[in-house]
Amino acid sequence: MRNRAALLILVLLTCFSTASFAATKNVKKAVADEKAIRAVWEDMRTALASGDVEGAVGYFSTYTRAAYRMQFKYYEEHGTLKKAAAELGHIQTVLVRGDTAIAGIRTLKFSMNVSYTMSFVKEKGVWKIESL
Repeated sequence: MRNRAALLILVLLTCFSTASFAATKNVKKAVADEKAIRAVWEDMRTALASGDVEGAVGYFSTYTRAAYRMQFKYYEEHGTLKKAAAELGHIQTVLVRGDTAIAGIRTLKFSMNVSYTMSFVKEKGVWKIESL
């Protein structure tokens, strides 16, 4: 009877230990993904603010890059690129699901707080902005 109780305790401890390890691994991955997404966003904003359209569109998904290049070139031609970059705001929240993520952004437009979401996608292991 003692051996069965000891075996049961050992099995339970092993299960909890394995679950705890998996949870810790998932939390570390989520934190790393969120940090990478925030870095992509801030680096893209920095490139736009300095007038580097090609550098900025490099942070976008291959599927949406051309559309954003046209939009940013339009802003550049009309002298509003830096203003547009300043109005993009900062990430407030990030929700990651596998190779996709949604980020909540908050900014100030026309003296009002404005919130919106954007999506990210992982391409070849690298986070990219899919849509604003």
